[in-house]
Amino acid sequence: WIVGIKIKETIKNPLKKVMGSNKVQVGIFGDGKLTMLANIFEDGGGRWGNTPSWSPLETAAPKILEAGVAIVKQEAAQMITNGKDNTLKKVALEGAGILKETIEGIKSPGNKESTIKKKGFDNPMVDTGKFKKAASGKVNGTGTFGKGKLG
Repeated sequence: WIVGIKIKETIKNPLKKVMGSNKVQVGIFGDGKLTMLANIFEDGGGRWGNTPSWSPLETAAPKILEAGVAIVKQEAAQMITNGKDNTLKKVALEGAGILKETIEGIKSPGNKESTIKKKGFDNPMVDTGKFKKAASGKVNGTGTFGKGKLG
């Protein structure tokens, strides 16, 4: 199961007319362990037990949509002249960056003292960095824009 945020065609979505049937997805893709971890973070305990709900994807979604709209507005003329591909890749890359910033920025609830000792720092969303590096974007189901970049 792919965890991601889709900028979909809807009547209320300002990207609808420009995007057509194109889709930009931002999320944690690939490795089953990482997508399961994303599910745990989004679910916050529920079926996974007593885990805090950090919800990085849900938290980042409004910022990603806002950034996507801004990029499309800024590049509307370019999209008409040169096609949508570069603009959609920029939206995917920017969305991945926003998700990475969100993952880094979630600090509460913090780690237990034993976890802080083990990790050497108190950031509940970062341990090895693999989860954060896995945040990426796709255009029409392909590409991994932003994957592996930490900044």
